[in-house]
Amino acid sequence: NPWAKRFGPVKTRDGTVIDYSNDGRKMAGTPDTYYSYGRNWSRYSNTPFSGHKSSTWEGGIATPFIVYWPGKVKTDSIYRDQLTGIIDIMPTLVAVSNSEYPENYNGNSIIPTEGLNLMPAIIDNERINRDYYFVEHIGRNGIIAEDGWKGVKIGRNPWQLFNIFDDRTEVCNKENKKPDKMNELANKWQEWADRCYVLSSDSLAKIRQVLNE
Repeated sequence: NPWAKRFGPVKTRDGTVIDYSNDGRKMAGTPDTYYSYGRNWSRYSNTPFSGHKSSTWEGGIATPFIVYWPGKVKTDSIYRDQLTGIIDIMPTLVAVSNSEYPENYNGNSIIPTEGLNLMPAIIDNERINRDYYFVEHIGRNGIIAEDGWKGVKIGRNPWQLFNIFDDRTEVCNKENKKPDKMNELANKWQEWADRCYVLSSDSLAKIRQVLNE
C-alpha cells in the first residue's frame, strides 16, 4: 500500500519495522502490519451497495448513527429514517449543553456551523428541516442530496444522479434522463463548495508540494 506507507508510521513503539507489503506473509491486524484486503473485496463487503471507503456511493458513506442516552432517549431501539451526518454533531452537542456557538474568538470571525441540531429527531422523531446535504471528500469526491435525489461525484468523472428512494443501490444513473435536475444539484454543490472553502484535488496537491519542500 504505497499511499499508507508514505503517510503511516515506519516503526511500532518498540521499534519493530511495520510491514506495508500487503502480501499476506503475516497475519493482518498485528501491530507490525499495515495490511488491507484490497478494493475488490471491500466492494464485495458492502454488497448490495456500490463503492467502498473513500467513495461517495452508498457503500462508502452509509453508516448508522446510534444514540444511547439513559434517561433522555426513552424510546429504545426505535429506528429513525432520516439523513444526518458528521456536520450535525457540533450543533447537536451545542444544543444538548445549552451553549451557544461563538461568532468570533480573539477578534477573529468564526465560520458558522453547517449542520443541524438532531435532538428533535432523536427524542420525538421530528423531521429535520434540511434543504440540501453536501459532502466533500479528499478534494475530488462529492455528494449533494435533496429529497431523495443524490448527486455523486467520483474523481474527475461526470456527476451521477440517483433517486435513493427508488434505487438505494445506485444502479440506475439518471443523469442523462434528468439533466436539469443534475445541473441544479451540481450548481448548488459548487455554491456550497465556494462558500465553505472546499479545495480541489489540484489545490490540495499544490499544498502538499509546498509542505514537502
